[in-house]
Amino acid sequence: MGGPGLQFVETTNKAFLLKVAWALVMDLQALWAKVVRAKYKMSSEDMETLPKCRNSSNLWIGLNEVRDVFQHSIIWLIGNGKRAQFWEDVCLPSGRRLIKATICNLDVSLVNCRVEQYISRDGNWDWQQLTGCLLALVLLEIASVPVPSMKKGKDMLL
Repeated sequence: MGGPGLQFVETTNKAFLLKVAWALVMDLQALWAKVVRAKYKMSSEDMETLPKCRNSSNLWIGLNEVRDVFQHSIIWLIGNGKRAQFWEDVCLPSGRRLIKATICNLDVSLVNCRVEQYISRDGNWDWQQLTGCLLALVLLEIASVPVPSMKKGKDMLL
């Protein structure tokens, strides 16, 4: 609504909120980020869940409004597989979210599983878990991604 000037302001505001969201996720040692996390009891390092609170600041309300855009705009570089969600987060070079590529009814309890949960005991991808849920083309793309390991350090956002 409104004229072209007002639409520009709304777009600019969303861009600034996304920039703040990025800083909140990436700059874990910044005092302001620690304060915001503590005030709103932000439980994870990413923005997969942002608790809604009474008397929230305009900043927090704005971050909640752009959360979905933020979550779907980031790509994970997988290290140890402990942070990135296998089905919901973008971890593949194509930018594909695996939840959109399933060919089976994925159990709700699996949706939030981390990447590390799809590694077999011998340190390879656990193809037994994946074969019935994804097309062969998607499985090939997963095979092109190096298997997470503790030696690679933490998962990182790009």
